Amino acid sequence: MVDYFKIFSITQQFNIDKDLLEKSYFQFQSQFHPDANNASNIIDANINDIEKSIAINEGYKVLSDDFLRACHLIELQGIDILKDEKAIKVNQATLIEILEIQEQIALEKDLQNIDNKISFISNKINSLILQSMETMKEKVNKAAQILVRAKYFKKCLIDLKNRKKELKNAV
Repeated sequence: MVDYFKIFSITQQFNIDKDLLEKSYFQFQSQFHPDANNASNIIDANINDIEKSIAINEGYKVLSDDFLRACHLIELQGIDILKDEKAIKVNQATLIEILEIQEQIALEKDLQNIDNKISFISNKINSLILQSMETMKEKVNKAAQILVRAKYFKKCLIDLKNRKKELKNAV
């Protein structure tokens, strides 16, 4: 498993300097982009520049997104949140809550209600991520369970945004 924090020389923690991350990203891309000929030992010298560029791109994507960064921190502790076949199973209360939200999404026809739900669910996701990272200091498994809830809410958020597009296109 690749430790993206190590690639960017960032301390393994949730709160990071995103400006520094972005600056490092552009610097690394100029070094490792397949069109560039410069070599560096920041990433394993046994992989080629294309693979280094891919690792840098993936690392930037993960570390710049709060949810993905939190998942990566949990993954570095040996728990995979994102791969459903390996992820911690979500509890029944969360599944029921998500199913109810999915039913509401499917039936929703009002754009203002959709915007309100997008805002509510976005705030819920952010709250769950922060709660998970705070809990991680005590128990990784409990933090992972909270993050799994955020994963399901992210799916609802995507579905809401897609529903909004459908309604706008129908007008």
